[in-house]
Amino acid sequence: MRELAKNIAAEDLEKICLLKMGKDDLNCLGYTQKVYLWEGVSSDYMERILVLRITESKDGSREYKYAISSAWERECTTEELVRMQSQRYFVE
Repeated sequence: MRELAKNIAAEDLEKICLLKMGKDDLNCLGYTQKVYLWEGVSSDYMERILVLRITESKDGSREYKYAISSAWERECTTEELVRMQSQRYFVE
């Protein structure tokens, strides 16, 4: 999956502020893409949305978080999907 992130054009990544904390806001990059899942047996497939959140630490290293959403395309914005993916992080 990390290879997928490396091949995404910089202009396709959306800058998102996840949490306002004054001068050190928690920011990330977000990306969504329609994907098709197939269990390997039937002739049916499932259309889903791949959600990617990239956070950069102060040393410049990147952390990649992926999720598959059952939201319909255009039902939610990239920012909304990334925020929903991040909610558990803030609770823990």
